[in-house]
Amino acid sequence: MTTLSIPFLVDYLYWMRDRVLDSAAALAGDAFVAPDGPTLHGRTLRATLAHELDVEMSWRGKLQGRPIDEWGPAAEIKPDQFGSVGAMRATWADHEGRTRSWIATLTPRDLEAPTSVNGLDGRPLADYLHHVVLHGATEFAVAAGLLADMGHEVGDISILRMLADR
Repeated sequence: MTTLSIPFLVDYLYWMRDRVLDSAAALAGDAFVAPDGPTLHGRTLRATLAHELDVEMSWRGKLQGRPIDEWGPAAEIKPDQFGSVGAMRATWADHEGRTRSWIATLTPRDLEAPTSVNGLDGRPLADYLHHVVLHGATEFAVAAGLLADMGHEVGDISILRMLADR
């Protein structure tokens, strides 16, 4: 994998997210916000998705060198901020726009440069972005499993499925 793969991986991440949110939107009643739904790693579906959105937001801010109050504990995205899948989707669309705009400005040199802002250990920027995408893929797979437990299969969310859908 090269650093030039970052935009593709971001496309894949948001393709997965859309499949999961589409399935979550089909849940009946208040199943999305119910605190007694199925859990994995101690998180419900809504908590899993809020965690993923928070991770994306916080890593973007951290990697961009933004002040900690914009991405740290004080800015944490919490599940109870979202009373519906639609509310989560709207917030995520805003964050996706910010992420894609930033990614579009990055050159191969930027992606290969050591990154030490906000206390990071100097790995290439691409390494941190790969981490963010792979964390997201894991969380969306968890969310897909929780949705399956709730009777709403997400279906195939592999990269090959995304390519076939394109």
